[in-house]
Amino acid sequence: MASSSPRGGAFGTAFAFLCLAVATSAPAGDWTQWRGPHFNGSADETLLPERFSRTENFAWSARMPGSSGATPIVLGDRVFVSSSVKNSNDLVGMCLAAKDGKVLWHKKLGRGARVPRSDLACPSPVTDGKHVAFTYGSGEIVGLTLDGRELWRRDLTKEFGCLAIMFGFSSTPLLYEGRLILPVQRREKPYRYNMGADLPHDGPLDCFLLAMEPATGKTIFRHVRQTDAVDESREAYVSPMPCEHGGRKEFVLNGGTYVTGHDPETGRELWRWKYDIPSRPTQQRVIPSVVVGDGLIYAPQARGNATIALKAGAAGRAGRELQAWRLDEPSCDASTQLIYRGRLYTLDGDDKVMACVEPATGKVFWQAKLGGQGPWRASPTGADGRIYLLCESGEALVIAAGDAWKELHRFSFGSSLPSRSTIVAAAGSLFVRTADELICLRKAAPEAK
Repeated sequence: MASSSPRGGAFGTAFAFLCLAVATSAPAGDWTQWRGPHFNGSADETLLPERFSRTENFAWSARMPGSSGATPIVLGDRVFVSSSVKNSNDLVGMCLAAKDGKVLWHKKLGRGARVPRSDLACPSPVTDGKHVAFTYGSGEIVGLTLDGRELWRRDLTKEFGCLAIMFGFSSTPLLYEGRLILPVQRREKPYRYNMGADLPHDGPLDCFLLAMEPATGKTIFRHVRQTDAVDESREAYVSPMPCEHGGRKEFVLNGGTYVTGHDPETGRELWRWKYDIPSRPTQQRVIPSVVVGDGLIYAPQARGNATIALKAGAAGRAGRELQAWRLDEPSCDASTQLIYRGRLYTLDGDDKVMACVEPATGKVFWQAKLGGQGPWRASPTGADGRIYLLCESGEALVIAAGDAWKELHRFSFGSSLPSRSTIVAAAGSLFVRTADELICLRKAAPEAK
């Protein structure tokens, strides 16, 4: 979605300033949205463990009721987790104590049958510090107090028709400017196994952006996002990301063969840029979200075709002049890229290749094979001078952040089903969500002499 050293020069200084400007009011130590406090996969945590196992720097583990692709979020001493339930169609939200993993509350919030490669508990929770919202691939979105009292709920499938996406609706809302902003990018007609496929609809299903009040769930705006894409090319699993440049606030997202920027007050489209793969006009679904930094928007094309760096501040329908650079490979098909300490990290999870890139130019500093027993679909996390990654098999990998490849540690926690959740760095700890458990890794306190 830098160097590994703190140097970074003028670029590093500019990027650090941007991170401060874009970040929300979440205090240091929290991870309140899917891509963390800076919306780019990085955190300011220090004193995190470099090495860990079931006995080393292992704080606690809590069994999960089922699998989930959702990333946990952390607010103060609470961890919020979304999950499916094994051998059931139930979808649940949970709150655990960050200190010891004690379950503070556990609530059934939705229900839906699995679809190919998805358990419908893939969107991550999000909190503004007062409320927490859980979203599910069934179209159900529920707002609660931090103590688990339900405040509101909506069923987007019943309101707006089937969320017609091949592998299930998976977009996580963005909390920005007091709005809970959720994109729905779907094909014109449902797959037969989609929830709500039998619901009547007049003409093709539209794609839209929905903004809601976090406290009430009431609609602030619903903006139809126009696209001329067809079939699977209309589908996107992405989340919006904020971009603040030249005194203008906007949020940006990709999908439907376009990257677009929108006014957070109204959803009005400010600009758009078209990407296209002529050889596969109907198969351009996109999974990774954009990431923003230092006046550029890094936009993955469909199916890992390339990463395009676009200049921020566009207006209207932009053309080739908006492109700063292009990186054909390695690019990402599933995981969102990471910006950390002035460097862009991109992960091709199927080929198990990762690269460290100069964000301003697209220059590749290194490219390395990750190995592992399965693909790497979780997005990378940067914190404490390191990059943390999770393989579908439950294997965690730690590498040094910087301009030279260096593997620091790897350990497999094991996983009965694919593990696709991003590792979270918050509250002085690492939180690893496999298909079976939530694990907290924390540096052991030194023994008293």
